[in-house]
Amino acid sequence: FKSLGAYPETSVEEARKAATIFAGLAADKKAPPGKRDAVTFERAWPGYLEHLLRKARDKGKPPRHHANAVKLGDSLILPEWGKWTLYAMAQDPEAVEAWHAKVTRVHGPVSANRAAELIRAAYKFRAKRDVTLSLDRIPTSSVVWNKEEPAQVALATKDFKKWRTAW
Repeated sequence: FKSLGAYPETSVEEARKAATIFAGLAADKKAPPGKRDAVTFERAWPGYLEHLLRKARDKGKPPRHHANAVKLGDSLILPEWGKWTLYAMAQDPEAVEAWHAKVTRVHGPVSANRAAELIRAAYKFRAKRDVTLSLDRIPTSSVVWNKEEPAQVALATKDFKKWRTAW
């Protein structure tokens, strides 16, 4: 459901049709949240970070993923998406796609992919608890993921003997 413009761009018939659609959505409890009710990304983000800490603690592992998420959130995600509502992000996946492309150019393909994955995960985590958010419309749905090449940092088998001798 998209809001209409003001008079004279919107005719009376269009406004009545939109009002009828909105009334039906409200009756089905599927109406989009108002600006006061919608959760911004910066309000949803701490809940997801706490979830990452809890997962690490439950598995008895150090919270590395949480630390990486905090860094990416502070440097790449929150400056762009902090004030956006999760609903608005889901309604405008092209904006997320354009941001991903920009982050790819500036910070590289891996950072862009990890940041977009965190946006997707935080949205899904919040959508489980917020009935106004749809799991059918995810903000990263139109992102074209970057191809990632693994770094070859392991020692080749044939080079092990030379390494051992040198060591």
